[in-house]
Amino acid sequence: MGESFEKDNDRKALVVMATGAGKTRTVIALCDLLMCCNWVKRVLFLADRVALVNQAVNAFKRHLPDSSPVNLVTEKDTEGRVFVSTYPTMMKQIER
Repeated sequence: MGESFEKDNDRKALVVMATGAGKTRTVIALCDLLMCCNWVKRVLFLADRVALVNQAVNAFKRHLPDSSPVNLVTEKDTEGRVFVSTYPTMMKQIER
């Protein structure tokens, strides 16, 4: 995927995977690649439930600790490189 991003300069992607197939881990690896290439400075990871936000934050801490993941559901004013939130929480932030 990284070669395609660099070669075609088209940095759009859609990842479709079955439940339990490792989407979060795949995204963490992709975030690592994009950060190492200086293609992104910050990442927003959205989930539809608070439980999935907590799982994602823990996964980022385990697999990519230098990303300083921030749970926006509970930590609104914290600095980091990866921000994890639910859709409703982000909509409330945007409305403010």
